[in-house]
Amino acid sequence: MAPEVFDEIFRRVLVKFKMPCENCASEHLRKLCLERAGDLRPCYPRDMCQIIQAVKTYEEQPLGVSRADLERAAELFFGTMEAGHSN
Repeated sequence: MAPEVFDEIFRRVLVKFKMPCENCASEHLRKLCLERAGDLRPCYPRDMCQIIQAVKTYEEQPLGVSRADLERAAELFFGTMEAGHSN
């Protein structure tokens, strides 16, 4: 999938979830997905935002997407990667 298409999907998901995000969040999400999954899939932005929304709701924090939130969601979604091992 083209990076521009992935970014547009992420932008639309953020609007739907009414979640503000940090600058460069889409670039960081692309990087995380490519590192952990090797590709960009149209479901990743929605899945990551659902995880972030659930965690923020559970922890009673305001909705929003930071780089740290994306990293946490990616770890939960893709699993923890140990040095020298792949998923």
